[in-house]
Amino acid sequence: MEDDSKPIILKTDMPEKIQKQAIECAQYALQNFSDDNSSMAEYIKNEFDMRFGAFWACFVGNKFGSFFSYADKSYISFCVNDVLFLLFKYP
Repeated sequence: MEDDSKPIILKTDMPEKIQKQAIECAQYALQNFSDDNSSMAEYIKNEFDMRFGAFWACFVGNKFGSFFSYADKSYISFCVNDVLFLLFKYP
């Protein structure tokens, strides 16, 4: 049986060091705001704005479509515990 808690990176162009921070933020958000996808997204977005400057966007959920532009080296989508995280910086 596969461990659902292990992060699965779906697609990224961000440096590995920043990827790790994104996953750590997501894991913290899951532990502290697991019943509220909007609060998880807000927490991650605010953390990345603080750490890497504005303007980040974050989407959290199980099912959504998306189409957007993003700054180079700032995109990641990954799953943790069957929850999809999409994080990127506006160009």
